[in-house]
Amino acid sequence: MVHTFGGGLRLCVLIGALIAGGGALGWADSDGAAPASERSKSDHWLLVGARVGAAYELAKPAVFNEEIQQFYPSAHSYFPLYSRLGLSLTERFPIGDTGWRLALTQLPMISGIDQNYAIPSLTLLVGIQTDFGLEVGLGPQVEPIVGSGGLVAAPSLVYSAGWRLSLGRFSLPLAIMVDPLPPQRHLWVSVTAGIDYAFRPSLPKPRAPFNY
Repeated sequence: MVHTFGGGLRLCVLIGALIAGGGALGWADSDGAAPASERSKSDHWLLVGARVGAAYELAKPAVFNEEIQQFYPSAHSYFPLYSRLGLSLTERFPIGDTGWRLALTQLPMISGIDQNYAIPSLTLLVGIQTDFGLEVGLGPQVEPIVGSGGLVAAPSLVYSAGWRLSLGRFSLPLAIMVDPLPPQRHLWVSVTAGIDYAFRPSLPKPRAPFNY
């Protein structure tokens, strides 16, 4: 009888451990956060950070140099590999209880500071951020070009794909951006990295009944 009771007790302890472990797995993901249904209620919805990277245009150096000379005349010969610096502002919206998010990103950047010129651009991306770090998006980019009547704003369509490593409220994004048909009609590819800080929305507390 004692042996049977001891075996039953060990079995209960084992089942309890399994239930506790299953509960822990069900209520926490790889970074210790709550499941998707709970994350959607208190997720970081605003990301703000800096970006740094480099871009390369598929153009002959002489052609690229001629284009930049229209903005910044110089004895220096410009090369189609140049730096990109900027800021990023991203708003995120949970997609149901999937853990995925719709992301709207505003990305103003300056190109060419390493070659002593500065050409601004503004990119607006609409995309998806998965719960395992993958991010994809696309959207318009506007940058100035020299037209027949002087400087004009020329739009194009940019595609983006990357990965984000989350470290609490901080995250480290890495992205590849491609513009297959920019205003200069030269395909360019850029790689950017950065650091973002995340904010949570402050939701109003529900009023208690008869609380006047």
